[in-house]
Amino acid sequence: MGSERPPAASASDIGVDINNDSGRWSITFDLEKIDKFKTTYGAETFLDIASRHVEAECNRLGLVDDLWLWLEAVRATGRTDG
Repeated sequence: MGSERPPAASASDIGVDINNDSGRWSITFDLEKIDKFKTTYGAETFLDIASRHVEAECNRLGLVDDLWLWLEAVRATGRTDG
């Protein structure tokens, strides 16, 4: 568990996406994909990759005001039970 080297991960691989589907920017989490990724590569790897992804996307889209909140959401999603 958590010993494989992760591939270059996209939003669809890690289960974290920033979208504008409803006319407002939002972050969505696919909990099944997140659990699978964390089981395969570990929670710390998920947190690292997902945080970098969210930060890069927020910077690219100019969503810097939302960055701190969305990084907190990633951290909360990435925590392990126990």
